[in-house]
Amino acid sequence: MRGDLQLFLAGCMLLGVCAFLYWRSRRKPIAARSALRNFPTLLVLCGILLCGWSVRPTQSAQTFTRETNPLVIAVAFDLSPSMLAIPNPQFEHGRPPRFERARDVLLKYFDALQEAQQRPVVAMIGFTKQAEVMMGWDKSTQQIRDVLQYGLVPDLLGNSGSSIEVALRKITDAFRMLPAEYQGSQRKLAIVVSDGESSVPPAALHYALKDLAASQYDVIALQTGLLDTNEGVASFGDLGEFLGFGDFGGRIYTVPDAAAMQSVADSAGARGLYLRAEDEGAAERMLGFSVQSGGQDKSIDATLLLAMGMFAVVVAVAACQLR
Repeated sequence: MRGDLQLFLAGCMLLGVCAFLYWRSRRKPIAARSALRNFPTLLVLCGILLCGWSVRPTQSAQTFTRETNPLVIAVAFDLSPSMLAIPNPQFEHGRPPRFERARDVLLKYFDALQEAQQRPVVAMIGFTKQAEVMMGWDKSTQQIRDVLQYGLVPDLLGNSGSSIEVALRKITDAFRMLPAEYQGSQRKLAIVVSDGESSVPPAALHYALKDLAASQYDVIALQTGLLDTNEGVASFGDLGEFLGFGDFGGRIYTVPDAAAMQSVADSAGARGLYLRAEDEGAAERMLGFSVQSGGQDKSIDATLLLAMGMFAVVVAVAACQLR
C-alpha cells in the first residue's frame, strides 16, 4: 500500500504541474492557445482517471494484509498445582482458583480480538517442569476458546512444580515450527500465564530471559495470584465443606512470585507487558498491546485516497476556468 500511496502522490504532482502549464498557456497569444484547445479536456480526464485509480486498493489491500500477515500468538499456561490456590473460603467466599482467573482474562481477550476483526494464528502450551503443546497452530479463536473453557480443568493440573524457563524455550520452539506461510508475519506475541512460583533455581530463568531479550517476538506476562491475601490449595469434604489447606511443599500457603513475572516482561523491554489477572481491564490492556503499531495494519485508508482523488478532479476543473 505504501507504493500505491507514492504513485498516487506522484500522479497528483503531475496533475498539478499540468494545471500550472495550462494556466500559463492562457497568458500566451491566441495562436499558441489554439494549439492547446483540447488540453482542458485532457486535464479533467486525467483527474477523473486518478480518482478512479484511488478507489482500486480499497478492498484488496485490507484483505491481503490481514490474510498474509496475521497476528501470531503462542500461549503458555502454567499447569502446576499452585494454580489451584484460592483464599480461605471462610473469609472470602466465591473467589475462583488462580487458573480460572487467568483463563477468564484470556477468554475476554480472544473475544475482544474477534470483535476487533483480528484473525490471529494461535497455539497453546501447557507447562509444569516440562512443557507440552496442547493446541497446535490454528487460525481459529474458537479453537483456543474451547481449549481454555473445556480443556483447562482441575484434574489437568499436575503434581509437580513449574518452570518458566521451560515455558519460554518451548515458545521459541513453537515459533520455529510455524507454517511457512506465517513465518514472515510482522507480529509474533507470547503470552505467559503463571503465578510466578518456580521450582527451579533462579539462575535457570536468568539464561532464558537473556534469550528472550534477543528474540523477535513480544511478550505479555499475565501473573495470577493475590499479593495481599494468603492463598492455598483447599480440601473440601463430600458435602462441600472446607477442610483446610493441604500441605504444599512443606507450606500451607503458596506465595506468587510477581517479581519473576515482571522480569519476563522487563527482559523484552518495550516489547513486554506485565499484567495481573485480578486487575480490572486486563483483557483490554492486552488487546491494546496486541494491536498497537507493531500489529496493526499500517496501510493508508483507501477512503483517504478516494477523497484525494476527488480533490484532484476539482483542482483540474478549476484550473480549466482560470483566465
